[in-house]
Amino acid sequence: MKKNVMYAVAASLVFAVTGCANVDKNYAFVVDQEQLDQLENSQRKQRNVGHVVWVNPPLKKVEVAKVAAANPSSL
Repeated sequence: MKKNVMYAVAASLVFAVTGCANVDKNYAFVVDQEQLDQLENSQRKQRNVGHVVWVNPPLKKVEVAKVAAANPSSL
C-alpha cells in the first residue's frame, strides 16, 4: 500500500513538473511599461509615496512577432 502511494506521488510530481515546462513559444514576457509609468506617476503626484525600486517589474505577455517588430535586435 505504501509503495503504491509513493508511485502515485512520484507520477503526479513528474506530470506537474513537465506540465510547467511546456510554454507556448509564440509568446514572450516583456516589462509592462504602461503599468510602470502609471505607478511612477503616482509617486510624483503624492508626497507620501517613497522611492520605488523594482526588484521584479510588472510583466505582460505579448506575441513574439510584436516584440520582433518593435525591437528587431531583441531576438
